[in-house]
Amino acid sequence: MLKNDAQAFEYCWQWFLKKRQDFLTWDLGILSLDLIRIDHRCQETIFGRRLAYLLCIACLFFFTMGAALARDMPTFIVMRILSGCSGTFFHVCGQTILAEYFPPTQRGTATGFFLSGSVLGPPLGPCIAGIITNFTSWRVLLWLQCVMIGIGFILSACIVPPAKADRGFGLINMPLRKGLAQFNPLPVFKLMKYPNIGFSHLSCGFLSFSQYFLLAAPRQILANEFHMTSPLASGLFYIAPAAGFLLGTVVGGRLSDYTVRSWIIERGGLRLPQDRLNGGIPWLFLVIPPASLIYGWGMELGNLSHHSGGLAFPIVFVFVIAFGQLAAFACLNTYCAEALPRKRREVIAGKYAVQYAFGACACAGAGPLIKVIGVGSACTIAILVLISAVLVWATAKYGLKMQMWAEREQESLPRLSQSQNGKNRQDEHLS
Repeated sequence: MLKNDAQAFEYCWQWFLKKRQDFLTWDLGILSLDLIRIDHRCQETIFGRRLAYLLCIACLFFFTMGAALARDMPTFIVMRILSGCSGTFFHVCGQTILAEYFPPTQRGTATGFFLSGSVLGPPLGPCIAGIITNFTSWRVLLWLQCVMIGIGFILSACIVPPAKADRGFGLINMPLRKGLAQFNPLPVFKLMKYPNIGFSHLSCGFLSFSQYFLLAAPRQILANEFHMTSPLASGLFYIAPAAGFLLGTVVGGRLSDYTVRSWIIERGGLRLPQDRLNGGIPWLFLVIPPASLIYGWGMELGNLSHHSGGLAFPIVFVFVIAFGQLAAFACLNTYCAEALPRKRREVIAGKYAVQYAFGACACAGAGPLIKVIGVGSACTIAILVLISAVLVWATAKYGLKMQMWAEREQESLPRLSQSQNGKNRQDEHLS
């Protein structure tokens, strides 16, 4: 099957779509990869930041090469899954580095530019894939990825700084046997007992659901409404969300820093991490929900979209939705790196675990949901992002109080346990 040239990816898509159970199995595989993300912090603990970063890039390179050389579908899927495992370390490590080296009033802008690379991948990937597979072999796309990964390896070897606790490049920080004991995901989940951390993770999850629903839906919408079925046509449509994501993450990062500086002036020099969340609230309440409803129901009614400019209608509103999503994401991503400075790696890892779990659900459900209830009703469900808006507002207003309450509860547990043990010993003595 994979020996076909230009139509290989197209055929794979149709194969998965016809066998929905296999499509869901693929998506559950993505979800299982996401769970691996939560314990990548241990790689840095054992090997040091710089060496772990380069090892992950090397694994990503060889697994991508394996996918390019695959001769059957099972091998291709396994190689792509393994490449996903090795490629999840960079998000956590990158945001941790930015939080260490940039002051709070510049951290949002730095995070925005950092995320501009990762957020361009989901929309530009289908665009470039559609162009390549329309004119040449699908394997060219994977070889292009290998070249890009190789360039990334060279740049990372020159730029990525070591952590303060690293012993030196090429030296592991602890014996491997002791390091294996560090592979425990519980510290990541335990931090979610802080309401502000849990709320921010859920907010990112609902935003990710909206984002990946937006990315998964266009292919089916274009086929149904505009009868555009070629991979080239559907791929070019993704330029609109790509532009929205790029501008949204850069503008949102700058706006979050501006919000922080404004609150510092208002408080007379005092800065709180949750201040920057105020910059994301307007996007969550006033931009994403109405734009999603207009986009979905405009496409559902048909006449509205055709009378409003045909294909220009979905392009404009997809751009607006994408811009709002990433402008809100820029504030949340930076806040997760600031809320608990001593545990920022665990907080960021937990955020990505929740975020991409919701994204996997959106990828699995978008196509079948649109087919059953229509794009209008499906986009109405996608505005669950309003829940994210409420959670962000609550965290921005009461985040510090939430964190202090959780810390008091944590401190009271040992005292309660000690008093209970003392009472038990007293009862034993009396008996």
